[in-house]
Amino acid sequence: MPLDGLMLHAVCAEVSKAIIGGRVDRVNQPEKDEIHILIRSQGQNRLLMMTANASQARLHLTRHNKPNPMQPPMFCMLLRKHLQGSRVLGMRQLEMERIVEITFEAMNDLGDLVERRLMVEIMGRHSNIIFLDESGRIIDSAHRVSADMSRVRQILPGMDYTLPPSQDKVNPLTLDEAGLAALLSLAPGLGLAKHLQTQVMGLAPSTAVQISLICAGDEHAAIPDAETMRFDSIVRRIADFFVEMRAGAFHPTLVLDAEKHPAEIFPFEPRGYDFDHLKSYPSACKALDDFYVLRDRQMRAKQRKSAMVHAVSTHLERCRKKSALQQEQIADCAQMDTWRLYGELLTANLHQLQGGLPAARVTNYYDPECGTLEIPMDVQLTPSENAQRYYKKYNKAKTTVEQLTLQIAQTADEIDYLEGQLDNLDKCNSNEELSEIREELEREGYINASHARSKQKKARVAASKPYHYQTPEGIDILVGKNNLQNDRLTLRTAAPDELWLHVKDAPGSHVIVRQSANQVTPETLQQAALLAAWYSRSRGSGNIAVDYAPRKYVRKPSGAKPGMVIYDHQRTLYVTPQAAQIEAMALIEG
Repeated sequence: MPLDGLMLHAVCAEVSKAIIGGRVDRVNQPEKDEIHILIRSQGQNRLLMMTANASQARLHLTRHNKPNPMQPPMFCMLLRKHLQGSRVLGMRQLEMERIVEITFEAMNDLGDLVERRLMVEIMGRHSNIIFLDESGRIIDSAHRVSADMSRVRQILPGMDYTLPPSQDKVNPLTLDEAGLAALLSLAPGLGLAKHLQTQVMGLAPSTAVQISLICAGDEHAAIPDAETMRFDSIVRRIADFFVEMRAGAFHPTLVLDAEKHPAEIFPFEPRGYDFDHLKSYPSACKALDDFYVLRDRQMRAKQRKSAMVHAVSTHLERCRKKSALQQEQIADCAQMDTWRLYGELLTANLHQLQGGLPAARVTNYYDPECGTLEIPMDVQLTPSENAQRYYKKYNKAKTTVEQLTLQIAQTADEIDYLEGQLDNLDKCNSNEELSEIREELEREGYINASHARSKQKKARVAASKPYHYQTPEGIDILVGKNNLQNDRLTLRTAAPDELWLHVKDAPGSHVIVRQSANQVTPETLQQAALLAAWYSRSRGSGNIAVDYAPRKYVRKPSGAKPGMVIYDHQRTLYVTPQAAQIEAMALIEG
């Protein structure tokens, strides 16, 4: 949970300084459970956002506006009626719970100044934004909760507002060193992080682990015996930590995972992470803003990718079934040469055949020894009609085989294309790269066309970049991530004499070495071949064949799909790429 009670404490300290005394200029509701309040304070416009979305409930100042619906929701209209033009009197977090109370001085229908309160409850799937009148009654809420939904606590207009049930935990910001010692002395030998999480308000599991790391030097530290010096030392450090938090000594820090995606956020500098996976902020609100914007972008890209993978996989499964059916139909025609032989031998032996027999014994003139052959006959037909029957079966099978041979080749090409697109989707993560793949799939008819503007599409295509590696000698190696990038790299970016590489007989990336082919060293060629093999469907195999040739010998057939090329004058290198080899190469972009 990125926004636990301690992080919310840092946010409230920052937001309250920025908005108290300010005037509410505008209220919007861009989402069904998200409210934006524009407050004019201290000569600046501050946009306060709050959301009761179950997966990303939060409250902070934001720099990002969202488009609003044409017709404002009823809750938005209600807040506008009561809050627009009001003054912010106060903002406070209830102890260290994830509940924030914002008080406004507004004018009622009689023209009298009254207080209105917004209660923002950040509690996962129970999150809510509740609007109260001056007597503490509920005017309305983002989520109404009836008795059918909860027997413990209802949230409906006209009811008195009550706080959520208490968890009976201790507020760390009011806990002195003696109280903390008494709390920890009750659980000698237990895990410090787990004990803090279960006994102290406002600590997410990750925050409790960090406190254990910072104050005890070990995320798995156990609570020492109360009579030891180590116990006193840990108590003192934890007490000092909470004194700093109470005094506002915040150092908001974003933690990025191995793929540079937001993973955690803390109001202090965490321990146990590589420096390049940490991003410090001067403001808790800016840190949260970036965390959720980046995570939202990541989630949307993941959803887009997942939808395209599903669509491509569905078409690929259909093609494979079609290919299997076509192969079965070809197998059914395996006897066509026998039928032709039967027809020819019956025709050649008509002068000695009698009708009405279940089989005919004829001389096989194609046999070097001219032996006899027994041919099954239809007793209802004459020998001549039986011969014509076999000719018809042969001609029908021959036509079928000719058509199926063409169809099988087309299906094989389509399977290669779709497997290539799955490989491309595995390599692409940014919105620009995924947009290129989607546009291509739309053009090829695999996904229903979207209504995005062509200008936006062109902008996304231009922004998409291939992987850019560099050898120790400073030679650039470019690796396409999708078919459109492959086309641009090979047909537009690369010079005719530069080296082009591609895995042999399998979908994969086009690789360009930005150096004249006759100057490429064996070491550079080896690195480029490893990249071509790694960024292909053959990754994981051993002894992968990689073709390479000067780019001038690579061309695109007329009407070919994006990424499809033919080439000649190639040579072949065999490599077995390992993850460690690829990670050791200098990646400049990608």
